[in-house]
Amino acid sequence: MYLKPVIGSLCICIVVATIAILANFYDGSHQDSFHERLDAIQQPFIVSDTVIEDDLVSREPIEINIVSIGDILFHYPYQQEYSPEGYSLYPEYFQYIHAFTNNADLAMCNVEAPLAGGELSGYPLFNIGDSMATAVRNAGFDVVYTAHNHMLDKYGEAVFRTLEVLRGAGLKTTGSRLSVDEHNFALFETQGVKIAIIAYTYESSPGYINGLPCFEDFDALVNSYYPYSDEDLNEMRAVISDSRAAGADLVIFYLHAGSEYSHEPDYEQRFVAQFLIDNGVDIIFGSHVHVVQPMELLYPADGSTPVPVYWGMGNFISGQLVEFEMDSTNEEGILANLTLTWNPETREIDSFTMDYLPLWAFYYDNGGYLVFTTVPEYGNVAENPSLLASGKLERALYAFTEVHTLLGDPISWQRVKDVQPEAPVS
Repeated sequence: MYLKPVIGSLCICIVVATIAILANFYDGSHQDSFHERLDAIQQPFIVSDTVIEDDLVSREPIEINIVSIGDILFHYPYQQEYSPEGYSLYPEYFQYIHAFTNNADLAMCNVEAPLAGGELSGYPLFNIGDSMATAVRNAGFDVVYTAHNHMLDKYGEAVFRTLEVLRGAGLKTTGSRLSVDEHNFALFETQGVKIAIIAYTYESSPGYINGLPCFEDFDALVNSYYPYSDEDLNEMRAVISDSRAAGADLVIFYLHAGSEYSHEPDYEQRFVAQFLIDNGVDIIFGSHVHVVQPMELLYPADGSTPVPVYWGMGNFISGQLVEFEMDSTNEEGILANLTLTWNPETREIDSFTMDYLPLWAFYYDNGGYLVFTTVPEYGNVAENPSLLASGKLERALYAFTEVHTLLGDPISWQRVKDVQPEAPVS
C-alpha cells in the first residue's frame, strides 16, 4: 500500500534531476533552440509560412539538348601534341565547334586512345598526350566514352591512368572504372533530369579486345562484350537496371562497334542495339567504323516510345586522310545533335528531333608544324580561317554534301496525346 507514494517520489526526483542536467548541459544558445523545439512540440498545429521547396519545382516539360562526336584518334608519325613554342595543339581540334558543345546540356565524345604517359604512339598501339583531357574539357565536353577497341593498347595500368587524367580535368567517364565499387556508368544531371551514360566496346573474339586479352580479374573493370554471349548481354541489361535504380530518368548507351569503313550498320550492331532498346535504353550513339553511318528510329518490342539511334558518327579527328592514302569518307564525321522534351509528370519523352552537323577533318602546314583541325558546316564556311589558310574549301564542301546525302533530313517524333471527345451539343 506504500507503492504509489514511493513511485510519486521517484518521479519527482527524476524530473528534478533531468531539469538540473539540462540546466548544466545547455548554455544560452542551446537553451534557445531547446525551447523552440519544446514550443513546436506543445503547439504542433501552427501553420508555417515556409513554402516546401518541391512545390517550387516546375513540372512543365523540359527541353534538353544532347550532342556527341565520334572518334578522336591519331596515327603516328603525324601526331604532335605541342607546337614549337610549347603550347598544346589539341585545342585546335575543337576550335570551331564550341558554339555547340558549350551550349549543349550534355556534350560527349570518344577519346580513342589511352592516356598512358610517356612517349606518344599511333597505330596499331595508340597513346595520346595528357593535354587532351584539358582540351576536351575546355571545349565544353562533359563525358568521355572510354570503352573502345584501343582501350587495352598500353595494358591495364594505362586504363586506370586514363581515368585518373580525364577525371582530374573535371570530366566524367564511362566505359571503364577503377574498382567494382564504382558505378558502371556515368550519372549526369541537367535541369533536374538525371541521365545515365553507359559505354561498351565490342570484343574481337570472346575475352579479347582488338586481339589483346582482357584477363578475368580485369574484365569487371572494362566494358566489353561479345555479341553472341548471353553472359555479356545479361551484364549490359543489369547495368541498365542499376542505372535506373540509381535514379536515372534517361539512359544513353554508347556502342563502339560495327564493320570498319562500312556506311551501313551490320547485323551484330542491329542485334545488340535492339536488345538494349527492348531492355529500356532511351538513346544510342555509336562509332568505331571511321566513316559516317545513318541515323534511325527503332522501336522496342512493346511498340512504346521509339529510340533515336546514331549508328556511326565517323571520325572527329584522325590521321586517316587522303594525303595519307585513306579514302575521303574517312575525313567525314558528324556532331550528333539531339533535342528532346522530357515530361517530369509522366516521366516520359514527349518529343525529340534527331539532327546533325556535318564535320570535315583535315590538316595544313602552319609554317613549321602541321595543324590538324575539324571544320563544321556552320556559318560562313568560305571565311573559315583554317580553310582559307589551307585552300581546301572545295574538299570541305564536297564532304558536307556526302554527309547530307547519307543522313538526309532531320528526324522528328512527337507523342500523340489522348484527345478527349467533345461533349455533345444539346
